[in-house]
Amino acid sequence: MGYVPLKINASRWPHAEQFIRQTLEDMYFRDVHAMLRLPSEAAGIAAGCNFAITHVLLAAVAGISTSLYAPRKVEPYGGPFVDVLLDFYPWELERDVPSIRNDRCKLVKETLYEELRGPLVHHLGLNIRKCRGGGQIVEPGHVVKIKRLTMPSGDGLSEDIIEEL
Repeated sequence: MGYVPLKINASRWPHAEQFIRQTLEDMYFRDVHAMLRLPSEAAGIAAGCNFAITHVLLAAVAGISTSLYAPRKVEPYGGPFVDVLLDFYPWELERDVPSIRNDRCKLVKETLYEELRGPLVHHLGLNIRKCRGGGQIVEPGHVVKIKRLTMPSGDGLSEDIIEEL
């Protein structure tokens, strides 16, 4: 079974459906779907594409955020990125996530934007900070590590689990 298209009620916004189908689904979600099936011992593919999946999903959120939200005059770093996740992520499906918007904002900004997106996009997953003299320091021992679910066999996720996600 292949990728299952998103269920969209486009009666009010037909252009939104076209954007979602042609941009998000065709260019992002179908690739992520395929990568979630990895690794595959039968196909001789040992890589799980964890970093690639994370990059693609973070890029999709960043692209959606700059497409949907006009830049503000005084833009805090990650403002639109955080806003799109606060406004559209299905928080009700998460366990142990604060229900208060300000707490969610802090969680998204500190975890997804500052600890994950920034280091992966700009520094190959290393925690690099700027020095006063203009150089950069790599802080030892702080590297982004991405883990994800796999099947007990070590293969990628089943179609049922991917569809549930």
